[in-house]
Amino acid sequence: MIDRLNFYDLYGYLIPGVTLLMIAGLPFVVLGQSFPVALPQGEIASAILVVVLAYIAGYFVQSMATNAVPSSFGGQYPSSRVLDATDHTFSPELKARIQQKAQTDFGLDLEAGSDASAAVANVRRDGFFCARAAIGHAGTGAYAEQFEGLYSMMRGLAVTFGFGLFYMAGWGVSNLQAPGISTAAEALIAVAGATMIGFAIVRFRQHVDSPKRTIVDGISLLAIAVAFWSAGVLSGLVAAAGDRLPLLWIIAGLYTVAMLRFYVSYKYFAAQFAQCVWRTYAAD
Repeated sequence: MIDRLNFYDLYGYLIPGVTLLMIAGLPFVVLGQSFPVALPQGEIASAILVVVLAYIAGYFVQSMATNAVPSSFGGQYPSSRVLDATDHTFSPELKARIQQKAQTDFGLDLEAGSDASAAVANVRRDGFFCARAAIGHAGTGAYAEQFEGLYSMMRGLAVTFGFGLFYMAGWGVSNLQAPGISTAAEALIAVAGATMIGFAIVRFRQHVDSPKRTIVDGISLLAIAVAFWSAGVLSGLVAAAGDRLPLLWIIAGLYTVAMLRFYVSYKYFAAQFAQCVWRTYAAD
């Protein structure tokens, strides 16, 4: 399926996808029950299926999370902020080196060492993409690629554990045996499915860089989260948690912590990626 796994394949797609599959099966393990979906006979066949499903699931999550989860923080991308006068990550000398090199190589005035206006931020973004392409062409961008894979993985894991939180909350709510909860869960799955299909069509018709893609993919992720909640409710009704219900709520709490911590790590590695690209470019 994959001729050569690179950092992005492994970190961005496969690991979040495997995590999502594990989250789906964990409640059944906790309750000592079999997962309702049977795997093919044979270890190799099962392993191949799990890898394929995990990769597809990870790609599906990242295709929406890339747009829905912003990579600008406080209204500014890390690649631009790090060149501001008020940011002290880089020395003034390094900022001047980046400014001079980008001016010479690309004819772009990054105004490094001054706080960026919206127009300057756009120029810096162009310069960053050019610098990333330059170090890739020179073969010196491997370290930056690792950071790119890591921040993509953290973003994917934050979204994945968000789904897990909804899923485990559904399991917890199912044990209340509220009247009509099964019907409500089934209806919500239908609504979530229709929403995902509708917005997939909208996204298909949009330009790839449409400014509305963030809203479309954000609502799609929310619909998936609702579907996970409903799936948790329906699964919990079939496999009653009984006295293990508190453990399921504890797991939901742990998923909340994981979601928040992975999002913080996403912001950290996004900044590290930008810094690594600029430093490598300046050193070439």
